[in-house]
Amino acid sequence: MEISGADLRKAMHHTRNMPNDRKGGDFYTMIHKIKLDKSYRVAISSFMYPRGDWYDFTGAKSVFDTGILLSDLMSEFVSKYGI
Repeated sequence: MEISGADLRKAMHHTRNMPNDRKGGDFYTMIHKIKLDKSYRVAISSFMYPRGDWYDFTGAKSVFDTGILLSDLMSEFVSKYGI
């Protein structure tokens, strides 16, 4: 899907404020490099679109659902690599 830089920053800040133990790293320190007036193509799980984890992605454009479930991808990966 395609979202504005402003919406991408909001999503990243929202994620940063969620309770978890991984608050550091490049993911969070690079937020300031996102240009607010630029559009970004991002991929998210079907759980997140349109309103997963209390974030609203309904303003996204060019949304494409592959119909592939994340659980199916994980199962395929485990079967293929024996992990």
